[in-house]
Amino acid sequence: MGLGRFEQYGNSEKTKNLFFENRMVFVALEKDISDEIAMEEDEMDEPNPQDIETETRKIMKENGLSESVARKFAIKDLKQKMRLASAKRMAVTDNLMGIFNQREFFSRIEGECNRANRYGGKGFGLIMIDIDHFKNVNDTLGHLGGDQVLKEVAKILKKSIRNNVDILCRYGGEEMMIIMPETDKEGLAMASEKIRRAIEENVMAGGKPVTVSLGYVQFDKKIQDLNNPKGLIARADAALYKSKNTGRNRSTGFEDRMPLNPKSQIAQIEGGSPLATVEKVELSPKELEDLEKARSLIPKDPKKRAEFISRL
Repeated sequence: MGLGRFEQYGNSEKTKNLFFENRMVFVALEKDISDEIAMEEDEMDEPNPQDIETETRKIMKENGLSESVARKFAIKDLKQKMRLASAKRMAVTDNLMGIFNQREFFSRIEGECNRANRYGGKGFGLIMIDIDHFKNVNDTLGHLGGDQVLKEVAKILKKSIRNNVDILCRYGGEEMMIIMPETDKEGLAMASEKIRRAIEENVMAGGKPVTVSLGYVQFDKKIQDLNNPKGLIARADAALYKSKNTGRNRSTGFEDRMPLNPKSQIAQIEGGSPLATVEKVELSPKELEDLEKARSLIPKDPKKRAEFISRL
């Protein structure tokens, strides 16, 4: 890291320590170090001046460097941290809409399920959103026009949810998901209607309002279909499916015995039949352990799972 001249005298830690202890020798190396750092710097935004000052003082204290060289190291280190943070954001962000991508959605909902199953409380809610007649938007305005609509919808969604609390993700195509921690069914209904109105009132395509259909479901620790990611996604999709089949531009909450969306993977496994009403029951730790053992026997492969279920 800017210490090319050390190679002339060996690369052992002892040799390097001797050079650092000898201030006169280090002064001779300053130009090499400064030049090499400058070559590696790119066109990233400058780090926060206060962070630069703090990091500079820290490096001066720990390594006995002059302020000018310590500052160059500080800026380089801070920019490296900025690059890493940027790379992490890019890995979990949808390029077009600027919200979390599908991979991050699955990670977040699994985390929320684990948290809610362990600690209880209100749990959380899941809202699934689909832009109505989006194919017509693409056919009329082209894909660039469709992309612009997606960006506008994302902008409104960001303004309509709780900052740093709710988790907004692109699920795929024109579908979005919102994970809402510590939110009950009434809160989900209010949030869904707020989102529906906001998009209808603020997003236009070809001179016409853009509308969305929404389906929402609340996590329930005591009901098997409502305490895991796959079950929640399928039930939010079922509620969305009802919204779309009853006129679109509306929000619907999941209810017992609501048919699954026949196009969903879980519905195909379960035969698309209505869900059985499940009584809420308190399970003992031993019963929960037995339930987990029984779940582990269900094959993960969809075809084998369907055969397994049919034999029950």
